[in-house]
Amino acid sequence: MEFVSVENLRPFYEGKKVLITGGAGLIGSYTANALVEIGAEVIIYDLQKSNNPLITQIEGDIFDYGQLKSVMEGVEYVFHFAALLGVERIEKTPHDVLRVNLEGTINALKAANECKVKRFLFSSSSEVYGEPERIPISEED
Repeated sequence: MEFVSVENLRPFYEGKKVLITGGAGLIGSYTANALVEIGAEVIIYDLQKSNNPLITQIEGDIFDYGQLKSVMEGVEYVFHFAALLGVERIEKTPHDVLRVNLEGTINALKAANECKVKRFLFSSSSEVYGEPERIPISEED
């Protein structure tokens, strides 16, 4: 498998406006920092605050379609990471998880379509596999 360095992505994202839903989370914050490093204009849309002063941060709910669409205006790329995670949470409140993860994604896709976003990247996590049989988890698991 060939690894693509963040620097190789500079031609795609340098000077581009990028929105990251769920950008205050682990994957979102790492993605945001890497994009800032290569010259992208990054906006985080999340219920929580991130700690990077170089990133525009908008506190917002994935269910607030009007705000989400407004934030997405002029954005070329969307990284959609907003989700509820955790196997325990999924087991205890499956309807809440489904609502956020499915309806929230539908809102983000609809807004991206209406705002003519160039690319929409959706990412999942290992949560879809449930509890692992062994740690560390490998690609074969």
